[in-house]
Amino acid sequence: MPIKVDNLSKRSGNQWLYRDVSLDVADGEVFAIFGPNGSGKRELLKDISNDSLFGGSKASLIARIFRPETVAGVMMFDRSKINESSGPLFLDSPFKGLDAEKRKDLAESMKNRTEPVIFSTSSFDDVLLAADRSAVFANGYVQQTGTPRDLYHEPANRIVASLTGPCNLIEARRLTSSKSDLPEFQTIDGEHRLFTQRVELRGLGAINKNAMLAIRPEQVVLSFGASFPEDNLLKGTITDIHFSGPATYVTLDCSGLSLQAMVTRLIGLNPGDECMVGLPPDRLRVLAD
Repeated sequence: MPIKVDNLSKRSGNQWLYRDVSLDVADGEVFAIFGPNGSGKRELLKDISNDSLFGGSKASLIARIFRPETVAGVMMFDRSKINESSGPLFLDSPFKGLDAEKRKDLAESMKNRTEPVIFSTSSFDDVLLAADRSAVFANGYVQQTGTPRDLYHEPANRIVASLTGPCNLIEARRLTSSKSDLPEFQTIDGEHRLFTQRVELRGLGAINKNAMLAIRPEQVVLSFGASFPEDNLLKGTITDIHFSGPATYVTLDCSGLSLQAMVTRLIGLNPGDECMVGLPPDRLRVLAD
């Protein structure tokens, strides 16, 4: 039974809990309502499960909103309860408190169902693990809906970029006209001139008005030898190095502009060293807000 929600809104007193929420979840699809703690995800999940939205039984559907400890119990004693449950399944923070193996098993159980699964989470790692698609829910609105890959690589705005993983957010002012092949910006910090990826006119904003640029740490290029001027080269000084398992995060000061790069191998680099920092234009995204 597919789930369809059109322009769902709810308020408490004079305050809107959420507004204009529209979702379509197909049979067999695992869909995540993802957002920060306190954003109202649980309230939205409960209301989506209401029978008035798609003709189900409210009592039975609400009973399928499992609390984290309930899901952990199912995983340890009777995983088949999730697989055997008929109708749409609603899970409230189902991965909370589970170790890596149980998280993987639960994700597989959710993906093997023929009915829709909707779960709430405040962790983008849960979205990457289990969701076919996700709605990023913050400030009472669905900020963006898409596959985990789309949300990560093509965030619509600053909120989505911040919530979906490490990201360099750069405040800048557009310099070029709308007819330019590659838009050019000047950063507020450091006053660096940067070219960005091609953007539709409506996504550029007004000229000489501040905009927000975004680039993921793994897309930032560190160079000590030959380099390519078209990659928005900046001179940077390493200020911090943080080892994080399979990757290492390097923080750099580029004349007042702080950037973070991610590398898989770090040899001979130390705080205080200088290097060239490349921000490839095709990776430098202009955010909607």
